[in-house]
Amino acid sequence: MSQAQTSSTALNADELKNGNYKSAVGTWKSSDGKTIKITSDGQLELWGNTYPIDKVSQNQYVTGIYSLTYVDSSPVGNTPIQLCPKGVSDASDAGDNSKDRILATNGLPSEESYFYRVD
Repeated sequence: MSQAQTSSTALNADELKNGNYKSAVGTWKSSDGKTIKITSDGQLELWGNTYPIDKVSQNQYVTGIYSLTYVDSSPVGNTPIQLCPKGVSDASDAGDNSKDRILATNGLPSEESYFYRVD
């Protein structure tokens, strides 16, 4: 497998910084088999439900990480979605920093809280 990544397969920090989530479009899977899907028409499929994507913004606590927010009719307990480009360290480092990943958890991150792109 080639080490070179095209923009279609890598999280693009410049795009994310400008609120553009297109580089995150695809299916992401955790080590325990759960999936998160981000579609090009602005939908987030999470825990069996589909939500419209609201926006992407810089995480106020961790530099280089981006928060993807979504519209939920009952936002209490919304799972935070963090887009973590490869090479960027997040607060816990329980995931594989050598890969693009999505961190999705309401609690302390564990290995199962990280989702890696599968397509």
